[in-house]
Amino acid sequence: MTQKRVVVDSSGWIEVFTDGEHAEHFLALMADERALVVPAISIFEVYKWVLREHGEAQAIQAAAVMQSRSKSAEQHQKLKRMTTVATCPSDHEDQQL
Repeated sequence: MTQKRVVVDSSGWIEVFTDGEHAEHFLALMADERALVVPAISIFEVYKWVLREHGEAQAIQAAAVMQSRSKSAEQHQKLKRMTTVATCPSDHEDQQL
C-alpha cells in the first residue's frame, strides 16, 4: 500500500513561522515527517519572503527547518534524474541512477 503524502505550500509554512491564525492546522498536517513532501519551490518562496520581511539569518534558518522536516529532497533529485533519463535516454545513456 502506498503511503499518503502531504504537501504544504509556502503559504502554510509562512502561517506556521508567523504563528498565524491557521498555524495549528498546518502543524497537524506536518506532524508525520515521513509523509511530508517539501518542494524546492516552497523552500525558495519562503526563503525569499522571510529574507524580505526579517533578514538573511532568519531566512536561512527557515529554509533549514523546512529541509530538515522532509527527507524528500533526495527523493526529488532521484525522481528528477529518473524522469530525465526516461524522457531523454540518448542524452543520459551513461548516467547511473
